[in-house]
Amino acid sequence: MVTLITTAFTAFPKKTLPKEAPRAKEEAKQIMLYWYTYPYDFYNDYKNIADEEYELWAMYGFPVNQTIGGGTLLMRGYINNANPHNQLPYVFLYGHFPFMVDGPGRPTEQNGKPDEQVGKPVEQAGRQPQ
Repeated sequence: MVTLITTAFTAFPKKTLPKEAPRAKEEAKQIMLYWYTYPYDFYNDYKNIADEEYELWAMYGFPVNQTIGGGTLLMRGYINNANPHNQLPYVFLYGHFPFMVDGPGRPTEQNGKPDEQVGKPVEQAGRQPQ
C-alpha cells in the first residue's frame, strides 16, 4: 500500500503577493452574444455587452444597462443563436427613460385636479391656438 502525502505552499508570505483587481464585471462584458429585441424577439446583432449598451444609448439617448430598477426591458442577449431559444437569456438590457408627466393622453395635475384636456385638439380643449 502506498500513501501519498501532498502539500501546497507558496514561496512568498501572503502580505507580499500582489492583489488582483476585481475584473469579473469587465471581463463578462467581452462575451459575444446574439441580441434579440423585447417584446417581439427579433434578431438584432452579434456584439458584446458593452457595445450593445453603447448602441442602445446612442439610439435612445438615455442610459442603458443591466440594472432592472426603474428600467424598461429592451434587449435580451443569448449565448447561441437558436430560435426558438433553447436556453434562458444570458443578459437583459434595460433602458432608463424619464417619466413623462404631460405627454399626449396622460393626465397632468393642475391646481390639484387631473387635466382632462391633455391630448385633445386645441379647439376642443377650449384653449387658444398659438
